[in-house]
Amino acid sequence: MDDLTEGWFAVRRVLHKSLIVGSLFLLIILLNTLYVSALTWTIETVDSAGPTGFYNDIALDSSDNPHISYFELDVESLKYASKRGATWTSETVDTGYLFPGPLAGGGSLALDSGGNPHISYVMDESLKYACKRGGVWSIEIVDIVTPYSVTSIALDSSDNPHISYQYPYPEPIEDLKYAVKRDGIWTTETVDTVRFPQFTLSSIALDSSGSPHISYYYYDIGLKYAVKSGGTWTLEIVDDTVAFFYPPSLALDLNNNPHISYIDEKDLNLDLKYAVKSSGAWSIETVDPGKCYFNSLALDLSGNPHISYQDDGWLKYASKSGGTWITETVPAGSFYTSLALDSSDNPHISYQDPGWEDLMYATVAAPPPPPPAVPEFDLAIPIITSIATAVYLTISKRYKK
Repeated sequence: MDDLTEGWFAVRRVLHKSLIVGSLFLLIILLNTLYVSALTWTIETVDSAGPTGFYNDIALDSSDNPHISYFELDVESLKYASKRGATWTSETVDTGYLFPGPLAGGGSLALDSGGNPHISYVMDESLKYACKRGGVWSIEIVDIVTPYSVTSIALDSSDNPHISYQYPYPEPIEDLKYAVKRDGIWTTETVDTVRFPQFTLSSIALDSSGSPHISYYYYDIGLKYAVKSGGTWTLEIVDDTVAFFYPPSLALDLNNNPHISYIDEKDLNLDLKYAVKSSGAWSIETVDPGKCYFNSLALDLSGNPHISYQDDGWLKYASKSGGTWITETVPAGSFYTSLALDSSDNPHISYQDPGWEDLMYATVAAPPPPPPAVPEFDLAIPIITSIATAVYLTISKRYKK
């Protein structure tokens, strides 16, 4: 074998190895790009006793057992369901007049440190509060409200209830109000004065100091955010949007930064949007454009957002990790929806089946496997691989001749 031929075979061996390594590397990149979450959902019927499941809200106890508050319109009742092991039990908490519309009851659920349920809701044109301890429900009237008011409840480290809601004034004024119970006494105060006919839909969360944060809609201004510190409320505009029937959902991360999911009804687009405030500035992005309705936000242990929502009649679930949103359709139709994450960050969703008007529950047993890892690289690798391919093919053709 002459020197030229031997040299050619040596070059070809090097180029051939480069092709194999480069091709495998590009394949890993392709698999990572095409990776799609593949959650396996388990669907259960919680309550099917007539038109039920309206304005449901879910919470998980320290053992990750689900608890759900909801309304049944035919008998105008507030109901509560919980699951132990494989069994759901449901009970009626209160009965009375409910506003016959999509905001019926406007209820909100929170569990205290002992796993006891606390529910804020609207019935008989009153803001009411129900708490179950020792197997017995106690019910109180907190304030007088509009029948279509929506409430949101959170408990502080002492299990004191904090509630945001709307208060009626003669048109064209309504107030966003805040109520808290301490030492057995309720106190209420006005957070913001809102122009009618805006439904003052709100969501409340408490920071690590127990201070209230509230996201809400303000007629013809948009999504607003209020926080109380040192006895003073600070208000700001988050997004110049329009919304009437679909409340925002607020959560605070470990650094007390607010995260909000909400529906932008401007120009009737019904976009699902997400806003987060960090270092004093809001950043806003569209999660899913068009035909989105009720939504619920929860943050995982790393502070990543997860949202359940209704999209054109279907229940959908979105999560963000590494700067990328992944959305998927849960195999179920949906109207109202509420989301909670368990201690392993698995989603648990309560929702209403719009066909049968049953209260439903969806969850996953485990998260999907992670996508293939992409090795550290720079742009030189795919470029060199491409050049090597071209050189290899060119030399091969000339040598065969």
